[in-house]
Amino acid sequence: MGSPSTGMSPSSIIARKRDGYALTRGEIAAFVRNAIDDVTTVHHGHMPEIEVLSPTRATGVWAMEDMLRWPDGAPIRSLHGYGHYHETYERIDGQWRIKTMRLSYLRMDVSASTIAPGRR
Repeated sequence: MGSPSTGMSPSSIIARKRDGYALTRGEIAAFVRNAIDDVTTVHHGHMPEIEVLSPTRATGVWAMEDMLRWPDGAPIRSLHGYGHYHETYERIDGQWRIKTMRLSYLRMDVSASTIAPGRR
């Protein structure tokens, strides 16, 4: 039995906010693009713990670390995050696909810009 891949079928992408509202693939892309368009990012997934539950279902937890750096003049200078991806996988037509993904942070170190209030 193969192990789940990290590939996700674009047609299956959906996110749920805490209030239960579902975001579409286009809404997710627009949000991410708007939030980090000018940000330099590095994102790592480490040490997967994958449990195969059946020939067609599996779960996984991945340790993650990310670093985001905003351009000069932004109110935030950098963010360094540590956490986990919690995923479920489904095997469709012989291919493992991510069915659900949730990111939980254990810690976020945020550095504010040194810009004086009211100045840009």
